[in-house]
Amino acid sequence: MNPKISIVTISYNCEAEIEATILSIINQTYENKELLIIDGASKDNTLSIIKEYESQFNGCMKWISEPDDGIYDAMNKGVELARGKWFYFIGADDYFYDSAVLNRIFGKGNNINEGVGLIVGKALFGDKVRSYRLSSKMFLENTLLHQAVFYSRKIFMDGFRYNKEFRVSSDYDLNFYCYKQGFVPLYLNVMVCRFSLEGISSQVHFQSYKEEMAVRKKYIRRKWLCPFFALYSYSRYVIRKIVMLIK
Repeated sequence: MNPKISIVTISYNCEAEIEATILSIINQTYENKELLIIDGASKDNTLSIIKEYESQFNGCMKWISEPDDGIYDAMNKGVELARGKWFYFIGADDYFYDSAVLNRIFGKGNNINEGVGLIVGKALFGDKVRSYRLSSKMFLENTLLHQAVFYSRKIFMDGFRYNKEFRVSSDYDLNFYCYKQGFVPLYLNVMVCRFSLEGISSQVHFQSYKEEMAVRKKYIRRKWLCPFFALYSYSRYVIRKIVMLIK
């Protein structure tokens, strides 16, 4: 039997975007999936849109709406509700690339080896196609886009939960954890998502670089190297800021 895929979506006051995201999930030709929407007590029409499409999932959609402690607290709630073998996290303003994404990866005849911990595809990032690798470059920066990766349930059964103290970098924490724990990636030449450039983690601000340094410090054994990595992060932040100002 093809594995169940748990799709977790976080929403808050996103009435202009959530419908397209839900439709991109409904339209997937792969049937063994569930949608879990964790809403942070939206005050606009987000909930009305969610309820409008609930019946189309034939009991395979769950949603909750309550205050939370940020996006990663909401993601942890989604993890607790998920029943699938593979977890996929998609923003309320991101979309699957097309209706056949899940079928290309998990459909009939596509048997994923039990030893695989992550399935890594490609993403349309603005108007550019990007590929990703889980590698030692993780010591310098996050090398995986959250929305281009399917994570095995065993990663979370192993004990990982998103650190809700982070505002933008707990997905870096997850990917670094996977690298250090030796979870095996499977790379596929499959376009997975259309990534929104409006998301909080795509913005250039110093908070993300401070968190990046905090994540890295967790996994570096030789702590005397941390200042050098911190200098690298700060330099990268300054360069990106200058580039944005020039544009």
